Amino acid sequence: RDSRTLSRKEGSDGKSYIFMVRTKMPGGKLTSDQLLAELDLADEVGNTTLRCTTRQGLQLHGVVKHNLKRTIRRINDIQLSTLGACGDVNRNVMCCPAPYRTPAYGEMQQLADQIASHLAPRTPAYHNLWLTDVSTGQRELLHGPAEEVEPLYGAVYMPRKFKIAIGLPNDNCVDMYTNDLALMAIVKNEHVVGYNVLVGGGLGVTPAAKKTFPALAKRMAFVTPEQALDVVTAVVKVQRDHGNREDRKIARLKYVIANWGIEKFKQVVEEYYGRALPDPTEDRSEEHTSELQSHSFI
Repeated sequence: RDSRTLSRKEGSDGKSYIFMVRTKMPGGKLTSDQLLAELDLADEVGNTTLRCTTRQGLQLHGVVKHNLKRTIRRINDIQLSTLGACGDVNRNVMCCPAPYRTPAYGEMQQLADQIASHLAPRTPAYHNLWLTDVSTGQRELLHGPAEEVEPLYGAVYMPRKFKIAIGLPNDNCVDMYTNDLALMAIVKNEHVVGYNVLVGGGLGVTPAAKKTFPALAKRMAFVTPEQALDVVTAVVKVQRDHGNREDRKIARLKYVIANWGIEKFKQVVEEYYGRALPDPTEDRSEEHTSELQSHSFI
């Protein structure tokens, strides 16, 4: 709006296109140098603000169209990425970040990285658009080799966005029950022995559409650390194949579970996974609390 009058005088259509650019950071991890680089970008190409999101990401606002490619390239240059931060794919994988030097928190963060990498889109389109060196035509790949056909998402991707979080019974800093899929870590002797799988959370509603509703995730199964990635993939595939593609207002996983019931949903997940899954343990997280005072951060 601020530049509309001037651009019209210069003979353009009077529109100045701006974008929000979101950085995806599994587990909310970034170095001080990466944060400083994002702050520099906010001053150079944004509206001087850098927003920390509730899903452990960063957002630049006010990026004009001709700065978009340079911005995304700079973010990738500091070993961060915007790939999968928006759109009908798995979004940023959240994970409780601290105390990060304890064994269990490290194991959770490692799983968050594995899930994020495994579920990242593999099409070369992102790299062709944003990371191609114009002079050489070479692409920089940060997520492994690009594939022409998405091995997980196929040609149609997900019916809607998909959100994953990893937390603990005593540390629900990621709001596990509001995610499409959450893994509640069960810890014994400072190590993760498995995860309770929670499915079907989401708080979004369309006020004018009574068919929409908020939902808290339901407890589905218990998995070992070795099973976690494959079971997560099975849940994503069930939503990919059975989520509503006719109406985006009711396309999230919570509506599949509301229609089927948790028992049928678990049965179908087991079919995709290839074996039966035990019921979750009795561990629950009833509060949004974090018992960090008993741990050392040094």
